[in-house]
Amino acid sequence: MKRQYFINANIIDPHNSINENGGLIVGEDGKIEAIGKKVNSNNLPSREKPIDLNGKIYFSRFSGYESFCW
Repeated sequence: MKRQYFINANIIDPHNSINENGGLIVGEDGKIEAIGKKVNSNNLPSREKPIDLNGKIYFSRFSGYESFCW
């Protein structure tokens, strides 16, 4: 799987006390490499086109074992 970049997500992660607007990077192995407000279009490689979630909620349960986006 190719590395994927998501921006403009409403990120909720109760385990890590995160509730903020930001982005996430999913690596080639399907695991989250980075998450939070520091992940945005200004900090991504210019050759990559991020997927804009337009404020959709990204909810992580159990620190990556299950995650949902709606």
